[in-house]
Amino acid sequence: MDSVRLAKLFSDLEELEAAAEKVVSGQEKCKLYEMNRRKSQEALNRLNDTNTPNRVWACLSHQFFKVPRNGLRAALKSDINTLAAEISSLRNEIKHDLENLRKLEGEDPLKGFNLKPLTRDEISAQRMNRFFGPAMTLWFLFTDFFPFITALTMQDQIISKPPQDKSHRRYNPLAQEWVVVSPNRINRPWSGAVEKTSSVSGGGDTSQASQGCGKSNPLAPGSIRSSGAVNPLYESTFTFPNDFPAFSARSGEGAGDLTEDARKAQSKDPLFAWAPATGECYVTCFHPRPDLTLALMTHGEIIKVIEEWAHLTRQCADRGFQWIQIFENRGEIMGCSNPHPHCQAWVSDFIPTRALRSDYGQEDYYSRHGTLLLLDYVKRELALKERIVVANADWVVLVPWWAAWPFECLITPLRRHVCRLDELSLDEQSTLADVMSRILVAYDNLFQTSSPYSFGWYQVPLQASQKAVYWQLHGIYLPPLLRSATVKKHMVGYELLAEVQRDLTPEKAAHLLRDAASREHYTKTKPH
Repeated sequence: MDSVRLAKLFSDLEELEAAAEKVVSGQEKCKLYEMNRRKSQEALNRLNDTNTPNRVWACLSHQFFKVPRNGLRAALKSDINTLAAEISSLRNEIKHDLENLRKLEGEDPLKGFNLKPLTRDEISAQRMNRFFGPAMTLWFLFTDFFPFITALTMQDQIISKPPQDKSHRRYNPLAQEWVVVSPNRINRPWSGAVEKTSSVSGGGDTSQASQGCGKSNPLAPGSIRSSGAVNPLYESTFTFPNDFPAFSARSGEGAGDLTEDARKAQSKDPLFAWAPATGECYVTCFHPRPDLTLALMTHGEIIKVIEEWAHLTRQCADRGFQWIQIFENRGEIMGCSNPHPHCQAWVSDFIPTRALRSDYGQEDYYSRHGTLLLLDYVKRELALKERIVVANADWVVLVPWWAAWPFECLITPLRRHVCRLDELSLDEQSTLADVMSRILVAYDNLFQTSSPYSFGWYQVPLQASQKAVYWQLHGIYLPPLLRSATVKKHMVGYELLAEVQRDLTPEKAAHLLRDAASREHYTKTKPH
C-alpha cells in the first residue's frame, strides 16, 4: 500500500473515531442532564406535598441553607425547563452525529430515527379517526353478515357442548376454578340425613345408627350392594370400587395428564370451557362393625387403615393417575351417605383445583426461601406452643393460624420431609395412628358426641416427581360443630360469597381441644 492511500486510511479512521466519540460524548452528557432533571423533579414533587413546611433546607454549592418553599419551587421549575430544553437540543445533535457516523461507516440511515412526535391537534385527529373509522366498518360488516355470524356462533356452541351422560369438568371464570359434573352420582343410594319440611311429622326411626346396622347396610360384611355385588365377610379393612363413581372410566390404559387439557380448553373458550374427568373412585370400610368409628378403634386397627391408604396411593401412582384424594365424611350433617365407618378415595387423571392451589403455595414459598413451607411453619408453631393440640416423635396436630372452621386442625410430619403416605416407615405409621386417635377422641370429648367432620389427605401429585422437592404431606380435619353437639358453623352469607369469617380464635380452639385430648373418651368414663 502506497503512502498516499495509507495516509488516507489513517485520516478516515481518525474521522470515524472522532465521530464516534462525539456520539458517545453527547449520550453521556444527555444522561447527566437527564439525571439532574429527575433529581430536580423529585425535589419539586416533595415540595408540592401539602405537608411540606413553608421554609425548607436546600443544599447549594455543598452548603445547606433554609430557604422559602415557594422560591425554591420556582427555581426548580426553571431548572427543570432549562434542562429539558438542553436535553431536547442534545438529542437532536446526537441524531445528526449518529447519521454522520453511519455515513462514514458506509451504512444506510436508520429508518424512523428522525421521526418527530405528533402535536396535540394531530393526536386528537388520530383518536377520532381511530374510533369512527373501524366503528363504521364494523357496523356495516355486522348489519350485512349478522345472520352468518350468528350461525357460526351457534354451531361453535354445539361443537363445544360436553357430554351430558359422562363425568366432566366445567370452568368457572369468575372464581377461576373447575367444577366436576358427575351425572351418574345422582342415582346412588342414600342413608344419610334427609331434610324435612315443617308440615311433615316424624315417623319411624331415621337415626344413622339404626340404618347402619343389619342387612340394610350395603357396607356391612356379606351385604349385597345396589350394583348386585356381594361384600366378602371381611374382618379388617375392605376396599372396593365405588358403584357410583364421580369420574368417567378411562377408555384405555391411561388418559395422560388431563390437567394440561383443561388449561388448553380454558384458553380456547374462557366462557364455556370444559374438560374430561376420567378416573376411578374407591370406598374403604374401616372395620366390619358399623358402629365403630376411628375414635373408638384400637391402635392396631387404625394402623390397618393407614396401611390401606398407603397401598391405594402406591397402586394408583403405578397406574399413572395424577391425583388421589383420600377423604372421610363423618356424620349426617357432613353429608355422609352411610353411617358405617368408611372413607373414599377419588383418583383422577387431573389435579383438582384445591390441590393445585396447595401446589402453587408450596412451590412459591420454596422458590422464595429454599425451604419447605410446612416444615418451617411447624417449627414456628412448636416454638410458640399456642396452637399445638397433640404431638409425638413424628407428627403434630395443630389448629392452623389461618383456620376457617371453628376447630379445624392440620396434621403433618413433625420434622421429616415426607411427600406421600406410602413413604412412611412402620414406626411413622404407628405414631400417626397415635395422633389420629388422640385428636378424634378430643373432637368427641369436646361436645360429648360422636363428632362429625370431613378429613382429607394432601399428597404430592402422583406423577410429578419434580414437585417432591417442595411438597410436604399433610391432612386437614374440618369439624363443623361450633358451640355444642347441635349447633354448627354455617358457611353461608358473607362466608360463602365474600370471605371466611370465624367467631372463635384459633388459640382458644386449640386450648379447648388440648383439654379434651387429655381425657379418656367420654363413652369410657364411668359416671360418679
